[in-house]
Amino acid sequence: RAVTGGGDRDAMRAVLTDRAAAMERRWRLLIEEVRAIYDGPISLGANFDSYQYVGFWDALDAVGVTSYFPLRRWKDEDPASLRAGWRDVADRLQIAATTDVGEVLPVYLLELGYTRKAGCTVRPWSYSRVEVLETVGDVGPGEAPPHTCVHWASQPEDAGERARAIEALADVVQAGDFDALRGFSLWKLTTRDYHRRDEQFAILLPAEHRDNTPDPDDVALLEHAARLGRLLRGGPLPAR
Repeated sequence: RAVTGGGDRDAMRAVLTDRAAAMERRWRLLIEEVRAIYDGPISLGANFDSYQYVGFWDALDAVGVTSYFPLRRWKDEDPASLRAGWRDVADRLQIAATTDVGEVLPVYLLELGYTRKAGCTVRPWSYSRVEVLETVGDVGPGEAPPHTCVHWASQPEDAGERARAIEALADVVQAGDFDALRGFSLWKLTTRDYHRRDEQFAILLPAEHRDNTPDPDDVALLEHAARLGRLLRGGPLPAR
């Protein structure tokens, strides 16, 4: 009852605190056991909405996060909003990556992906559900922001939006606003045309040995991802 909310709130908080402490001890012990037989770097893939609750990042070599971060509000058409969203993400991740002794762990964005739906940077993980989303609009003093009911399955496609999201991340890195970032992995790369019908996150790679036709938005996304990779490796950038 304490855990499910049927009991006293203080009791519930105490139970959850004790459980979190016990789980952290188990994780730290597991990390020590792995280090005894493996001398490579160790990290954890935390979800984008829970990485801040991991209490043992200091025992690891890097912060890994599945990267379905919302970057803007519904109907926010300001081109700068995606960069602002990534800067907010960068600030929060760099706080999480800073240990008690001031060391900043490297950050890796795992499963960096978006659907092909218009609005994918508002809810990167959504493609079939119905959601009520906070919406950009005129709001007077003391008024609640407007909201919009969105049926994701009926949303039109705009694969260019996800390309712009990767471009915005590269812009933020190039501006020096995400120093802790060291790597990323795109979700979900494929060389098979039919995956675009079956997989909402599919990014089609050009492949000479297959008769596939990547669309221009996928090509643009891959170009922005390549630029981001060069920035993270410290390599030369092509003229823009």
